[in-house]
Amino acid sequence: MMSLVGRMAPGMMETGQPGSLSPTVLAGTALAVPVVIVVIASLIYFQRGRGQQFQEYLGQAQAAVVAAQLQADPLQARFYWDQARGYLDQAQRYGEGEDYSQLRQLVSESLDTIDNIARVEFRPLFSGGFGRGARLTSIAATAADLYVLDASGPTIYHAWDTGRGYEIDKDFRCLKGAQGVEEMGTPMALAVQPEPGALGAEGVVALDGDGTLLYCAPGQTPAVSQLTPPDTGFGRIEAIAVTNDVLYVLDPRANAVWMYDASGGLFSGGPGMYFAESVPDLKGAIDLAMTQEELFLLYQNGKLDRCRRVLDDSSADLRTIRVDCEKGLVFQDERPGGATSDHIPGAAPITAVYSPPPEPSLYFLDLLTGGVYHYSMRLVYQGLYLPSAELEGEVTALALGPPNDLYVAAGAQVYHIERPR
Repeated sequence: MMSLVGRMAPGMMETGQPGSLSPTVLAGTALAVPVVIVVIASLIYFQRGRGQQFQEYLGQAQAAVVAAQLQADPLQARFYWDQARGYLDQAQRYGEGEDYSQLRQLVSESLDTIDNIARVEFRPLFSGGFGRGARLTSIAATAADLYVLDASGPTIYHAWDTGRGYEIDKDFRCLKGAQGVEEMGTPMALAVQPEPGALGAEGVVALDGDGTLLYCAPGQTPAVSQLTPPDTGFGRIEAIAVTNDVLYVLDPRANAVWMYDASGGLFSGGPGMYFAESVPDLKGAIDLAMTQEELFLLYQNGKLDRCRRVLDDSSADLRTIRVDCEKGLVFQDERPGGATSDHIPGAAPITAVYSPPPEPSLYFLDLLTGGVYHYSMRLVYQGLYLPSAELEGEVTALALGPPNDLYVAAGAQVYHIERPR
């Protein structure tokens, strides 16, 4: 037994006194004891101290919530709700629990109500999406049909709502079934072309970087035509829109918005210039949205311009077209504590879409949150649709379908929500 102890504590038997410790063991013990004490103290702190910190911050959050609920002034209420959120963020560093979760939900819902934010389920439309490697760069929608451009193919898909979900039209031949389609490069964008269009039915038109146009509609044979380029050629086409049988082409590298009239449904003839005289600097323009009378230009920095073509008949001898533009429009926020700005605060919009009457509006897809901002035509904030769960991939495109459908492309999937009326 003594030999076992000796092996466990080398040097114990060196003094010849049973149970006595060698100087080496005593020194090691003196070093180990403080370490053990620190470890035990740390365990007690982490078990009790962290819990105490959690309860303190949770209590402060509860007090802030009570203060917020007692406020008649929405701005003051907003101050306390924000304060409660901050205390909950601090509490989360030390733990969570049922009381914490319930309070967090109450604070989030209250702030969403004040901010007019709707956290909604963005429902994926297609099982598995469009496959690994898909690059969904443009989508277009009508009341009955959805068109999706996958630039990785490239492929243009057509789908419709069966009542039980969306189904891809396997008989749709757009980039494969038109004579001369081999001359077309990868389309840059899609736009809906109302009936009768080029094919005698409502469909979609796609444009590539060289000005080749492709017209497709369900059950119809596709058609191809070529835009007459401007004298200097196309620069870089960023976006298109179709309104009143006119095709608008945003070409910021050429510092122009080109216009093509439809003849027999085909956009033809020489290009007209939207900006007849004074042309604004279109550098950084990434999208355009057309109403019946106005053109909106969205820039990479989030700023927005509004232009209108006006018939100037001030001279009895000459009737001319002039374009009046408002640069750097002001986004207005009438929420408690809201302010005006020349961009959407905290957002990075990548596309703008016009929603026609009965409630004309503008919608902006935000790259940062994956959400969709809703503004009136006077650019007054109306609301924000945020996905309640993270989308699988970065958002890339937005489309509206009447009467109240909203579609967002993200990654290899298209998501759908219904806008509240």
